[in-house]
Amino acid sequence: MGCYNTKLQKTGLTSSAYKYGIDTYLDQNLNSQYSENQESDKSIQSLNGGTRASTAISLSTVDVKSKRSIFKLQKVRELITLPNGHQNQVKQILKMDQNRLLSIGNDCQIIIWDMITMTKLYALDTKQSVYLACVIPNRLLIGILGQNRDKLYAWNIQGQFKSNATELVDSLKLNRMVKSLINLEFTNNRFFCVGYQTGELSIFDNTNMEIAEEVQFFQHPLDILVESKENIKLKSCIIGASRKSQTIRLVSYRNNTETIVDVGQIKVRSNVCNLHELRDLNIAVALQNGDVEIWNILKSNAPQRTLKSFDNIITKVVSLELGQILMGVTKDARFMFWKIFNGQPILQSDYPVHTKKVTGVIVHGDKIFTSSHDSSIRATSLIYKY
Repeated sequence: MGCYNTKLQKTGLTSSAYKYGIDTYLDQNLNSQYSENQESDKSIQSLNGGTRASTAISLSTVDVKSKRSIFKLQKVRELITLPNGHQNQVKQILKMDQNRLLSIGNDCQIIIWDMITMTKLYALDTKQSVYLACVIPNRLLIGILGQNRDKLYAWNIQGQFKSNATELVDSLKLNRMVKSLINLEFTNNRFFCVGYQTGELSIFDNTNMEIAEEVQFFQHPLDILVESKENIKLKSCIIGASRKSQTIRLVSYRNNTETIVDVGQIKVRSNVCNLHELRDLNIAVALQNGDVEIWNILKSNAPQRTLKSFDNIITKVVSLELGQILMGVTKDARFMFWKIFNGQPILQSDYPVHTKKVTGVIVHGDKIFTSSHDSSIRATSLIYKY
C-alpha cells in the first residue's frame, strides 16, 4: 500500500509498421494473433467478418430498430435529470455493464446508477477527489486521485455494491501526472492502460498493480486513450492522441509476451479534440477547428470524408444505431447527428442539454446519458419516425 513505482522502462516503439505499411502489418500480425486465440471461429478469418456489433445495444432495442427508418431521426427529448446525484461537477461517466453506469463527481463521490430505472443504486465516498476511473468488470474499480493526479487506488466492487462489498484493496503512488486511463478488455480484463502528462504509456497488471510494459508514446500529454473493440483486425490495439498534437498513434499490446508494437499513425488537419472508433477500420476524429473527420487506418494519407459542424466545436463523438449514425456534442452542449457512410447531417438539437461543458456520453439503446460540469447527469431520448 502506498508504494512508489520502480519498474520504468524507457523503451521505444518498433518501426515494423512503417517498414511494411499498416495494411501489411495488420494482415501479418494482428489477424494472425487473433486467429491463434479464436481457432474455433472460422468466420473471423475473412475481412467480411472483420467487424462486430456493439454490445451496448440490447436485443429488445434491435427488435424495435428493425421496424423503423434509422435515418429518420426527428428530434431529441429530455427525459430526466437523474435525482439525488452529485453536489459538484461531474467529471466522468462510465458504462459498467449492460444496465449500469458509474459517475465521478468533484464532491468525492462515485455513484452507481441503474440505466433502466434511472435511479441511484449506491454511492462510494472516496474522501478525495477522483479525476479519472476505469472499471475492471465484476472485480475492481481503478481510480486516479490526489492533487497532482498521481495516486492510483483500486476498490473491490464484487457483489451488489453494498457498504461491505466495496473496499480499498490496493494503492500506488506514481511519479507522474495521469491524463488518461482505460481498461483493456482484450486481455481478459487483466491489464489496464495509463497515459501520462509526460507522454508515456504504461500497461499495468491489475493482479499485482505492477507495470508490465512502458513506452514513450508522445512528446505531448497523452490525453486520449481508446481500446479497439469494433474491429477484429485491430484486436489488441490501443489508439492514443494528445490535444496538443495533430497525430493519432496506434499500438498493439501483446499480453502473452508483454510487449508493445507500433501499428502506425495518422496525421489529421488540426489538433485533436476527441476520437471514437467506428466499424470497418474507421475512426471519427473531432478536431479543434470544428470539423469531424472520418479516417480509414489503411488509407492514412487523407480522411474518407469531413463532417461539417456548422461553426460549432465538437467536443465528444459517439456512434449510434450499430455504427450507422455518428453523434457529436458541441462545445455549447448541443447534439448533432450525421450519416456515417456519406457524412450527410441528419439533425441538430434546438437547445443545449446542459448549462456547462459536457464531460461524458453513454449510449444505451434509444437513450443518451450525459454528464456535465453543471453537476447533473441527464437522460435524453431519441425520437424516430416509423
